Amino acid sequence: MGSQEVWLHVYDLSNGMARQFSPMLGLNIDAIFHTGIVVYGKEWYFGGGILSDVIGFTPYGVPLEKHLLGTTDIPQEVFMEFLDEIRPRFVMEKYHLLENNCNHFTNECAMFLVGKHIPEHIRDLPANVLNTPFGAMIKPMIDQMFSPQNWGQNMGSVMPGFGGQIPPTPVAIPPQLASLTNLMSGLGGPSTAPSSVLPRAPSRAFLQPVSGHPHIKLLLPLLSKCEFVLFKKAEIPTIFDKLNQFILEELKTTRNRDFLLNDAQKRDLATLQQDLINSSTKEYTVSVNIPSTISPLFDRLLATLPPSKRFPIIDIIRLLILTPEGNKFYTSSSNPFLPTLLKTVAITKDPQLRAVQLLTLRLICNIFAWDEGINYILKKGGENITSLLVEVVVQGLHENEKILKKGVSSICYNLALVLEGSGQNQEEALQLLSALLHTMENETTQDSEVDNLRLMSLGTLLYCWSEGVDISVSLEVHSVLEKYLSRKDTEALAKEVLTIV
Repeated sequence: MGSQEVWLHVYDLSNGMARQFSPMLGLNIDAIFHTGIVVYGKEWYFGGGILSDVIGFTPYGVPLEKHLLGTTDIPQEVFMEFLDEIRPRFVMEKYHLLENNCNHFTNECAMFLVGKHIPEHIRDLPANVLNTPFGAMIKPMIDQMFSPQNWGQNMGSVMPGFGGQIPPTPVAIPPQLASLTNLMSGLGGPSTAPSSVLPRAPSRAFLQPVSGHPHIKLLLPLLSKCEFVLFKKAEIPTIFDKLNQFILEELKTTRNRDFLLNDAQKRDLATLQQDLINSSTKEYTVSVNIPSTISPLFDRLLATLPPSKRFPIIDIIRLLILTPEGNKFYTSSSNPFLPTLLKTVAITKDPQLRAVQLLTLRLICNIFAWDEGINYILKKGGENITSLLVEVVVQGLHENEKILKKGVSSICYNLALVLEGSGQNQEEALQLLSALLHTMENETTQDSEVDNLRLMSLGTLLYCWSEGVDISVSLEVHSVLEKYLSRKDTEALAKEVLTIV
């Protein structure tokens, strides 16, 4: 599949009624906007969850406007993984008129696919309305409508199994405001039953007890069942097809002979593809032979391909690092690939490189697949890989792009597993602890998986590490944990961390 056009379809939920309210607001409003992203032959939208329909046949009728946002080379399976990442935030119970509506969904998709926002007048409409005197008057009603207490009354149960246990608080809306309020609150509003997001419990015992330490007497069923977060899912033929497509495109466009592959390189790429497919059927425990032509070829392509077209190579190396031979090859102290990647792509702020950065974060997680990689991370002398990884996490924990938060939090957790209770790498462990607490104090993502990964990281890092516990107390860890104790999806894990501190 080649480059795909990305379109924004814009609908008017008011069917022309919005203009009637413009004099009341003192603000010219042409429509109450709902939007959908059109790409890969489907239209994607937020409507009680992330949904897709045949283009032009969504429940919202005929589009008022159609905007070509650009083209993308991101494969459909990578986009589907992106949707899986953000899906927990775009469910019925998390809909909010101002903070999480259909246009927030399409804006995130647009940024991921083409690196640009949807039109500002669509994105900012709710805030612009509520910034008017009339908007200020109805804002308390809007906030009350979308509070957890009233969500079950207006749109369904807050959480499965808890419907009816929270007594609804009536929302008093003056009759003259009801029509406008209902119109605005319909922005991409949910229309189906809520889906639950359960924390994913790791499954391999890993916490290392320190003899005589009081923590070894604690019952920690969630923290004590843990495994490294690895990213194994892939459509391997599609990845290689995309790489070959990009090589041919650049050869035709630039006439640069760096993109001209000889017969040996073509044969070795095909062999590597088949070997990876075979290894994937055995959870990548089977070694893959890396032909001598491949590493120089990848280095050359990474240096010459446009940045937005480098992701297939990163994705192939992500899978190679899962295999014993690939892990050994890329974590060799004589191989500069990983340090270079950690210093550049992993911490980039270029929105055009979001897909490359996402795959890079997953690649980094896969270093932990084998002892060879773990030893490489902890090894003293030469490049301090632990320090580079901590820098990636420290910068990434403050990342605004929500799709990257899981990748960064996964690296943080993997690092915590190898640093926990550790006398070595003490400086890096302290940096990680400080950054983690600072982020958790100032932000909860409301993404169950990300927030639980952070709690797992914190608890694992502090287990049998008395100095770390003392430092965390001085950094007000108890106050940090309060917000997680108040949420059903993070409460159990937050309680375990609390017993440690």
